Amino acid sequence: MHARESAPPIEAVIFDLGRVLIDVQHNGALLEVGRHAHVEPAVLGERLARNMDILDAFEIGAYEPEEFHRRLTAALGVTLTFKAFESVWNSVFTGEIAPTAALARQLQADARVRVAALSNTNAIHVEHMRSTWPLFSELTNVFLSNEIGKRKPQPAAFQHVVDALGVRPERVVFVDDLEENVAAARTLGMHGVVAHSPQAVADGLRQLGVVNGA
Repeated sequence: MHARESAPPIEAVIFDLGRVLIDVQHNGALLEVGRHAHVEPAVLGERLARNMDILDAFEIGAYEPEEFHRRLTAALGVTLTFKAFESVWNSVFTGEIAPTAALARQLQADARVRVAALSNTNAIHVEHMRSTWPLFSELTNVFLSNEIGKRKPQPAAFQHVVDALGVRPERVVFVDDLEENVAAARTLGMHGVVAHSPQAVADGLRQLGVVNGA
């Protein structure tokens, strides 16, 4: 009887940014827009839901920030200067998620696995994160949808990162707060951890042998 083959070792961990490493509160931005434009946040939420294609396009770099501002404020039916809009748009960020950010830093420092980030984001948020959150610059491998022209859960987004890292999908763990994104990564053969909480991330990586501990 042949011994059961062990699973291949994990060589890379890819983290999402928003709600995994950096906390994001989208409702806060709607509240701020509503306050500036005197429109109920619930109304803005409904209008935004009907015009998500504008955001999706911005997140793959289809628009410059000023064009996005023009299109989205028109769709929301509000009037805001670009400077005011930029401030409100960036108000979604509330701080690092300390336990998971520390874990990512430690994994990168240990150098047993390669550490990367893959995020659906946009040029306005990127500029803000680069100037505000040290972790953004500390991570060696950061892949942003607006720069690579692909968004999660498109398989091409995950494949782009795997190819750039030079690793096989079955030796990669992808960590994201959205189950649909984790499910998409798994279709390529990657391991997945849903970031319901920092503890869920630590437990998931522990079970896969990426981190030690009980």
